[in-house]
Amino acid sequence: MSEGFRVPAIATEIEPDRTVGGTSRATGSLLGCALLCLLASACSPGEHADLLLSNVHVVEARLGVVLSNQDVLVSDGRIIAVVPHGSRRVRADTVVALDDAYVIPGLWDMHAHIRSYEGQDILPMFVAHGVTGIRDLGLTDFGLIRRWQGEIERGVMPGPRIVSSGVIVEGANPRFRSSVSVTAVDQIAPKLDPLVDQGIEIIKLFESVPEPVYRALVSYAKARGLHSAGHTRDQVDAAAIGLGSIEHLRGTVNNIDLADIATDAAALDRFAAALTAANTFQCPTLVNNQMTAEGLFGNDASLVHTPAYHRAWWDSMTPADTQVLEVRASQSREITGQLARRGVKFLAGTDTPNPYLPAGLSLHAELEAFVDAGMTSAEALRTATVNVAEYFHREGEWGLVAPGYDADLVLLHRNPLEDITNTRAIAGVIAKGRYLPKEGLQELKDDHARRMALASPRDFDQAIYMRVLGAGTDGARQIHPDPLNDSNLVVEPFHLLRFS
Repeated sequence: MSEGFRVPAIATEIEPDRTVGGTSRATGSLLGCALLCLLASACSPGEHADLLLSNVHVVEARLGVVLSNQDVLVSDGRIIAVVPHGSRRVRADTVVALDDAYVIPGLWDMHAHIRSYEGQDILPMFVAHGVTGIRDLGLTDFGLIRRWQGEIERGVMPGPRIVSSGVIVEGANPRFRSSVSVTAVDQIAPKLDPLVDQGIEIIKLFESVPEPVYRALVSYAKARGLHSAGHTRDQVDAAAIGLGSIEHLRGTVNNIDLADIATDAAALDRFAAALTAANTFQCPTLVNNQMTAEGLFGNDASLVHTPAYHRAWWDSMTPADTQVLEVRASQSREITGQLARRGVKFLAGTDTPNPYLPAGLSLHAELEAFVDAGMTSAEALRTATVNVAEYFHREGEWGLVAPGYDADLVLLHRNPLEDITNTRAIAGVIAKGRYLPKEGLQELKDDHARRMALASPRDFDQAIYMRVLGAGTDGARQIHPDPLNDSNLVVEPFHLLRFS
């Protein structure tokens, strides 16, 4: 382990009720126990944990080091201890004993759109790929999101933590029918207070919002204790008013010369200084500029986990779209590398489910894109862990494998600090303290693939969903005035049940 250090192991006495992976019981010698008692001055009678990760290597994401041969204790959805292996007697309901497993904090996709009429189509795939949290930035009815949040919390449906904006705030003539149009300062409270009362936690802004209103909306977010994120015309201006994160690198053209990014060091220095002074994060969604089947996933088997109505949308990509994206992708990587070297903080986000960005899996591609842009593996890992906690002001709760932190964790077969692609080598996931072993994750994927295979873009619910997104409810009714007798649609009884 080139980027870590090892803590000497001490023999342990584990008393598991149920063991997953590895050996079922590891009993230290009496001599080892006596030595441990002398070192600790007293022998504890033992303590209880819901879950024990035995003799694992803890990846300290903040410092970029590995604490080897540790025991991680989890109870009630939180980490209660991280101690050298064998330094405590523990009785655990479940013991996970895997050979040379690495533990990282659960990953976050910080720019996602659930964009679904049924959470089961999308949400389980985040957890299946180690993404235990997402920042949802609008487009799906917030009432549905609240329902899914409850189902995930109760364990009814596997899925990530969801922190949501509920809607996108746009200016006049909004692009999305689900957006809220705000064109005057006196419209802010009447239009957004009801959503805040329902539980939205982020104000997501488009650059179409008039400049004075944009400023007032960022101030409104701060006053209401909300986070903010947005597209912006000018990044320096956005940072100056305290925007929390800038999406897709929008607004760089007003701050640096995109035609020759690397040559004007002074401009880049000024740009980076403005962002770091304001602690404004960048969420560049680099993989969103690679959204072609050939450019990112090809015929990857992950497409079997993509809803049919998303695949129909993805297939609409044209060669002209691809050419535009290739130029944007090159510029985005260069900007990201230049700003990262100057200390600007980044968040990992994908813009899933844009074309060829499968839920969960595409987050790993984003981390790899950060490394391609010039970050170290440790820096890339922080964009989906430590930096997330800082953005949400949840330091001490999220982003590390440490006592008191929420038990959202990923077990890996290999060290991600040596190679960021090792985040794909998942041996198990702990989401809100619930352990899913590798076999359970595969069962989750297999079940999901079977469900997706039953769907067709011509299915009533799939087709209507896309029509509503594009044309609104009234427009969908005009296109399909009599869906039960529409030869272009396949209507089954279970389709209608989903809308009950």
